[in-house]
Amino acid sequence: MELVVILLCSLSGALVGTAIGILLMLRKIRQPTMEAELATLKVKLRTTEASLAANIADLDNLRRQLGERDLAIQWNEEALREKQQHLDVAVAERAATEQRARELSVQAEALAEQRTQLEAKVKEEKDLSAEIVNQQVASYEAQLDFEKRQVHELTERVGRLTAEAAEIGDCC
Repeated sequence: MELVVILLCSLSGALVGTAIGILLMLRKIRQPTMEAELATLKVKLRTTEASLAANIADLDNLRRQLGERDLAIQWNEEALREKQQHLDVAVAERAATEQRARELSVQAEALAEQRTQLEAKVKEEKDLSAEIVNQQVASYEAQLDFEKRQVHELTERVGRLTAEAAEIGDCC
């Protein structure tokens, strides 16, 4: 029985020693593989870090551009409000001008009635009134043409701003 125990102990010692030797050899063999994998992972990490830094820079650049566009939109909105106020004033002036033209028309009719009574005097005043009316109408027509051009330009600007706003809305 002692012999069996001795054999078993020897056999188990040899087996354990062999297993440990194999494990040590596998560890030495795996280390270069693990070092190669570690080097590959380090390269991937550096690449990922560089990509992340580039993406962060791009994000900062896009945020800056977005801020600039927001400022431009605010400025354009303010400019548009000012133009709208000018347009409203121009429309009010036009209405006043039309009212004035109607009043002048009524005055001309009244002068025509007085003509029978004061023909000589009325003729002079009629010529004078007609000249004033013609000058004012010419002035108002020139002003009206100018304001129509302004309205057209503003309409185009509003269209462009609307398109830009839609593009910005689509981008974001």
